[in-house]
Parts: sequence; structure tokens; C-alpha cells
Amino acid sequence: MQDQSKKKKGYYISLGISIGLPMGVPLGLIVGSLPIGMIIGLSFGLLTGRILENKYNATGIPLTPEEKSKQQWIYLLLLGIGVFILILLAAIYFKLKS
Repeated sequence: MQDQSKKKKGYYISLGISIGLPMGVPLGLIVGSLPIGMIIGLSFGLLTGRILENKYNATGIPLTPEEKSKQQWIYLLLLGIGVFILILLAAIYFKLKS
């Protein structure tokens, strides 16, 4: 019988990111730069998630090959969206600057 408290590997990391990123948005509004706030929130969430993962889920349930494949596609999709947004913001910045 499996221990019910075990989660899939990466559970706490994704939980930390999903909590940290929205926390960074108000911080970005306070400091006057939304991207900087989001980066700080993302970093905080990633760090918190990693600490929780090591503390509570050091021997977590390994991902199945299907889950690994799905996770890789999600990472690639998010990377593509991030690059697109970066290019879009750079284009807007240089358009406003000139």
C-alpha cells in the first residue's frame, strides 16, 4: 500500500510557482515595474517550492512516461509563449522609444 502523503515529483515546485507568481504582481505594481515584480514572485515561488519538495516529498512518486512527455510539451509551450511575449514587449519598447 502506498503512503497517501506522497505526491508526484514536482508537485510542491509547481504549487510554489503558482502561489509566488500572483504574489509578485502586486509587488511589481508597487515598485512600478510589473515584469520585475513577476520575476521576484516567480523566484520566490520556485525557491519555496523547492524547499517544500525537498522537505516533504524527497522520495515522491516518479512520473510515468506519459506524464513526462506531457510535462515536456507544456514546458515547450510555455517557453514559446514566453519568447513571443518577450519579442512583443521588445517591439513595443523600441517602437515607443523611437
